[in-house]
Amino acid sequence: MPAQLIKLFIQATSSVVGSVDVTTDTTVTPDVTRYYATVIAGNLLTTDTSIPATQFVDDNGNAVTAFPTLDAESYYNVYINSVLQQDGLTTLSNSTLTVNGALLTVGVPVVVEFADFSSTTSTSTADLANLQVDTTIET
Repeated sequence: MPAQLIKLFIQATSSVVGSVDVTTDTTVTPDVTRYYATVIAGNLLTTDTSIPATQFVDDNGNAVTAFPTLDAESYYNVYINSVLQQDGLTTLSNSTLTVNGALLTVGVPVVVEFADFSSTTSTSTADLANLQVDTTIET
């Protein structure tokens, strides 16, 4: 009779008991910038008020060249004459803020506030010290 390979048969059964403690630390650091402008006659179109980014200044009085690009981690608010406006009333691009369907009064102040949360971080750590694994091997 020729030689045959003998295979070892082992059956293992494991049970896991205990708990895994997870700690999550989240740091939220919003980057908020505000831009200020005053409506002038040239901003008034047929049915809308359109204010170019270059007409705005920042918190330090520096001229603005473009508005920030918005993404899923940011948003903007518009205040007209110090009153927060409803979402959907304005349209924003990098170069222009448009107040849709409204001709504002010349001299009215407009503030655009941007909040960017892209620097938010979260770190989770797991403590496995209370976890016990028992394995039984049967041959």
